[in-house]
Amino acid sequence: MEILNAGGSAGDRIIKEPEMALFSLEHTSNCDVRNCGFPGCCKMRIIIDHAKAHWSVDEPNNCIICKNFAKVVRKHTQYCFDENCLVHNCNILKSKISAIEAQISVAERDRRETEMAEKAKEAGLIL
Repeated sequence: MEILNAGGSAGDRIIKEPEMALFSLEHTSNCDVRNCGFPGCCKMRIIIDHAKAHWSVDEPNNCIICKNFAKVVRKHTQYCFDENCLVHNCNILKSKISAIEAQISVAERDRRETEMAEKAKEAGLIL
């Protein structure tokens, strides 16, 4: 996974490894130092600022920077349990994922109940 900086030029790629992108995202989201020496922090700050201006969870976006940033944030949400997470759109994505999982659980429960009722009917247990 690669994230382009806000300039978007192919020769200016940063953060090629997913793990490094996650470390950089998490660090930068919590960093207040403008000229931080953490690898990728300053460039990730540019990407985060871009995403804050252009990426919404609810609206499709064809921007390659935003798409790649969204992939990293989605990966981050898989193990983030911080209710006050500062990663851009993390809490919004987590709540949407939870709502979808709840809908799937309800649908799965309803499907199992219907299946059990059909089997009981076939066995003559229900008229």
